[in-house]
Amino acid sequence: MELLKNIKSSVNIKASQKEIQLSKINTQFDKSKLSGAATIALRKRLGLGISLSLDRINLNSYLPKTPASKTSEITTQSSTQTQTESQSQTQALTTNINPLASLGFLTKIDANTKLRIGELVHSGIKVRKITLDTTLFKNNLTFNDVRVDDLAGAKISVTGALSKLNAMPQFDNLKVDFKTKSIAALAKILKLDLPIPAKTIGKVSLNAGLNGAILQPTLSTKIGAIGATVTLDGKLSALPTHSMIDADISFQHGNLAKLIKATGSSYQPSGKIGAIKASTHLKGGLLDLQLTNLNGVIGKTKFSGSAQATTNNLRPKLTASLKTGEVTIDPYLPADHAKTTSSSQSSSSSTSSGSSSGSPSNGAPWSNEKIDVSALRDFDANIQINSSALRYGDIRFNNAVMAITLDKGILNAKQVSGTMFGGTINLTGLLDARNVPDIKTSLSVSNMHMGKILSVLSDQDVATGTVLFNSDFAAKGSSTADMVSALNGNGSFDLRSLDVKGSTKGSPLAGLLGIVGGLGQLGAGLSGQSTEGLADAKGAFSITNGVADLKDMVLLSGLGNGNVTGQIDLARWNMDVSGVMHLAQNVLTQLLSLNSGIMQEFPFSVSGSIDDPDINFSTGRQTGSNPALPIIGDVPVLGSVLEGVLGGVLGTKTQTQQQTPTSQTQTDGSSQQAPPPQQNQQQPTQQEIKPQDILKQLLQF
Repeated sequence: MELLKNIKSSVNIKASQKEIQLSKINTQFDKSKLSGAATIALRKRLGLGISLSLDRINLNSYLPKTPASKTSEITTQSSTQTQTESQSQTQALTTNINPLASLGFLTKIDANTKLRIGELVHSGIKVRKITLDTTLFKNNLTFNDVRVDDLAGAKISVTGALSKLNAMPQFDNLKVDFKTKSIAALAKILKLDLPIPAKTIGKVSLNAGLNGAILQPTLSTKIGAIGATVTLDGKLSALPTHSMIDADISFQHGNLAKLIKATGSSYQPSGKIGAIKASTHLKGGLLDLQLTNLNGVIGKTKFSGSAQATTNNLRPKLTASLKTGEVTIDPYLPADHAKTTSSSQSSSSSTSSGSSSGSPSNGAPWSNEKIDVSALRDFDANIQINSSALRYGDIRFNNAVMAITLDKGILNAKQVSGTMFGGTINLTGLLDARNVPDIKTSLSVSNMHMGKILSVLSDQDVATGTVLFNSDFAAKGSSTADMVSALNGNGSFDLRSLDVKGSTKGSPLAGLLGIVGGLGQLGAGLSGQSTEGLADAKGAFSITNGVADLKDMVLLSGLGNGNVTGQIDLARWNMDVSGVMHLAQNVLTQLLSLNSGIMQEFPFSVSGSIDDPDINFSTGRQTGSNPALPIIGDVPVLGSVLEGVLGGVLGTKTQTQQQTPTSQTQTDGSSQQAPPPQQNQQQPTQQEIKPQDILKQLLQF
């Protein structure tokens, strides 16, 4: 502290037994000037009237400097003395719960104060244009006009009153207004540790109104920052017997993606999300906070529900129950993830054997990037979500229900269900995230539309039919590729009324659908024209270390039935499957066997990449009495054979022929022309019978 170096003062003093008046105060000290007047009322309850104006003051010159910390001496005290002091401190804290107890002197005086300071400097902080206009009367302090016009660019004003200073003080319509174009300068000079970068916060405003007991006031406030607006209307409490907050809160921002960016978060959404608006009732404290009557909208998605955040032994837990409208997931994906996905899809569409970034070089779509599940170890959760639809790209998950718990790093998906691709899906699963991710799942799919699945998986709609699927899987690994390589489990499938009309290249189901497509071509070859290759495929499988072993798989169609065996290596993304198609024992095959010796069995094989395998049907060779079938493309054609077979059964000609005149031989050896039929007599006609029509009825494709 520096003493006054120079001081010069003049004042008019007038005194009586009742009061002392100081007028025309003019004082200069160091670089400061003070002017004004004051009155002191001499009575039992002292009265003051002060009106002063100070141009500037540097408080650093007059306040004592903080002494350097010294190592305190260690003294030995008895346990009794220590306990006594501890009890005294506890009693003092309990008794002195009034946070304004240090201002107890205000209860002994009345005062009218008008103080104006042009500039005040303290610890390098400059505060300009300070006005303090207050009235203290009978334990009530009224803030007539209290304001700071410039505190690092911020403006602050206070109006209202504090009453009952001699008991438990309370707010009487106390209003606080704060606004600044930028909080950065204020945060710097006050050394504020803000949770987000100050320069991104931008304009900040606060309008607060307080009423009631100072330890349990009602608060009505509106805060603006980062382009967002927050309102709070309710009660606050500093008493441990009451909730710290019990209030209605609303929040809104015109652009959620912009808000996230302003917070400095490393997460950046890949698309436009839109505005966010939410409201809820907030009740609780630091250890238990409840949100009820939660309602809002993000973009076009409405949501409602409730939530609770608790801290037990410093471990937070989130409990939530939410209902939402349709949620489009794509814009919420991280920008980097979206770019990687887009690049991967582009690569996949250009070549089925190409590998995307982070994927194995063998063409498998599995990523080698490490899966980070560490966040699941930091908190617990119990979440229930009901959504009218979840949409990701072209995948739409309708009537979605999700019930998920998280307990000490173990995520339990108790229910994930809804409708997808026209069918239903039910999933349960367990993810152990305590160390290397370890997953166990059960999946059930019913009546999904094959065409819709293919249109999403490979941008193709070349097949129809329905899908039923059940499975139980388990896997453990640090990446998707590791998990697939360690995949174990079993399942079954039932594919009904499949019909393939084009190439299925690029689809994970290319192998199976290629077989069905081959059956359709085979049927077309037998009939000589296009047919519907409807077929069913069902069977079971087991998976060991990423390799699926087909069991009891059968193909059923109007042409015949088949058996399929083999393996599908998911990790290496290849397959080796073979089977035999047996022609159905109907009238057609009996005719063929009797008249042409056509083969009754057609072996086939599927091998190579899962999404682009080689599919081969064996049609036989000319050996003895089993002639090879004529070929169109990859399948035999029986049109010429059927003409002979069916012709022998139905007659040499099946077409209607017009009767020609016949001659009669006379006894004299001459011939006589038969009389022509009468013109008005209609000739009977026969219906044209085509072998292809009979074949189609027999095959019933």
